[in-house]
Amino acid sequence: MKFNLWTALGMTAALLCAGCTAKAAENEESQETAPATILQDLNVEIMFNQDTYAKSSDEMDAQIDHFIKKYTKGTLLQYTISGLAKVQVNDVLLYVMPESFDSGEEAIAQLTQRKSDERKMSYQQLKEKEEEEKQAKKEAARQKEREEHMTEEVKVNDVKINDVKASEVLEASQPWDGKPLNKVEGVKYGPSGKETYYNLPMGGVISIMRAMGNTDRYWVREDGVKMLGDYVMVAAQLDLRPRGSLVPTSLGMGIVCDTGTFALKNPTQLDIAVDW
Repeated sequence: MKFNLWTALGMTAALLCAGCTAKAAENEESQETAPATILQDLNVEIMFNQDTYAKSSDEMDAQIDHFIKKYTKGTLLQYTISGLAKVQVNDVLLYVMPESFDSGEEAIAQLTQRKSDERKMSYQQLKEKEEEEKQAKKEAARQKEREEHMTEEVKVNDVKINDVKASEVLEASQPWDGKPLNKVEGVKYGPSGKETYYNLPMGGVISIMRAMGNTDRYWVREDGVKMLGDYVMVAAQLDLRPRGSLVPTSLGMGIVCDTGTFALKNPTQLDIAVDW
């Protein structure tokens, strides 16, 4: 085979083209296997603006294995072709979404202020909750005290009832001799139990009875007994014998108009109003 100059030149050009094609293919392969980073060594301070999930690897099938709390600070190292950002948080290298953090002095300052505001709000809410719990405890204590007081009242009432029964038994053992109460003896066990007497102005007592609707005439009997209509005016224990109640006495049928401290010790005793 004979070669001339033009043939030689053609073969040389073909080889050069083949070399260029091979070099281009090599460059494409090199780009496909190059690390997936587009910027290196940024070293930018960042602060996370939300709770963030992170990965330890930039591989597409890598599992999420870390959690970063909102307002955590870190360092941005680089961005990757996959769209993630490589960051360092507490000496750990992680890959996160770029929108999960902010950078720059102004942005970090705003996040820091927001963090402070939220803490203040949380503190206030905590104080309000503590105050609510405190008030609830006070109310529970007051309720318990009320219940205990009611229990004590029931006990006291039981004692009063027992006292009344005991007094009735005692007075039943003191039979009435049929004689009326008098100034000399001062005390008499009449048909309803123990009787004593008192002599005080009756204006206030009459006013109370009038307010209750009683219109009977107030007068003093010849023997000095104070009367309201046809009835002897007596003082009694009002829980046992309310005002207006009729009760037999040694001086005649009585009407309860008043009370006194004597009733605290002897709830069945009658104190008869007289002019002695």
